[in-house]
Amino acid sequence: MICNPAHFVSKLSDSAGEIEETIHWLETAFACEYVTEEVKEEIVLKCHHIGGMLNKMMGAADSWCKNYIDDK
Repeated sequence: MICNPAHFVSKLSDSAGEIEETIHWLETAFACEYVTEEVKEEIVLKCHHIGGMLNKMMGAADSWCKNYIDDK
């Protein structure tokens, strides 16, 4: 797969933003008593873990887009 590193980072950044929105709605669901604190914290922890993985991928975008040739 050939990808542009800047485009790759942009998509990962969008995904990281979605994680923050997910956490917001989990907090809202907890405040409205739709989920327990235990369930909320379990999912938030998973979100933070995924966010960390996305950040590592963004930091190493060139290694994920090894075959990209900039034609500029």
